[in-house]
Amino acid sequence: LNLNLCGNEVSCVGAQALATLKESPSLTSLTLDLQPPRIVHSKQIRDQGAAALATLKEAPSLTSLHLNLCRHDLTCVGAQALAALYSAPSLTDLTLGLGNNLIRDAGAQALASLKDSAALSALRLDLHSNCIGCQGAQALAASKGPPVLRSFTLHMRWNPIGHGGAQALAALRASSPLTAVALDVDW
Repeated sequence: LNLNLCGNEVSCVGAQALATLKESPSLTSLTLDLQPPRIVHSKQIRDQGAAALATLKEAPSLTSLHLNLCRHDLTCVGAQALAALYSAPSLTDLTLGLGNNLIRDAGAQALASLKDSAALSALRLDLHSNCIGCQGAQALAASKGPPVLRSFTLHMRWNPIGHGGAQALAALRASSPLTAVALDVDW
């Protein structure tokens, strides 16, 4: 199922309604593009809506999930909620477009747990413009869990990760079982 709602004002209530898709027993692939319009006072999903969308982890057959939540005023609380997708039993392919939010280091640290999921083999995180510093970058570069993840794409443009964060990310390829790594880093 591919729902392109880009440019619409989907609020937290809309996100809660979309989260009920988890009850579809035959849903195997879901793409939700929820990027709001570029107007100053548009409705946004915020952390509560992100928490509702994180319940998609309960969809019994969902193997592929792509969420574009750019520009929704998400903080580390919303990122922590989305990190719960870690426990989705069937999810093997995950894309989270979270650019232009306020996730910061704490949110990046929470999202880093996704790399250690027992099921995910492909993970794409767009975290550009999120005020993520060195600690967040280092957490995203570290891996503690089973070597299931094979493909990892990380967009970190316009975050103040500094030299320490850049070095940690550069070492990612050499120190992991990943077969494909794509990094977009510009600070």
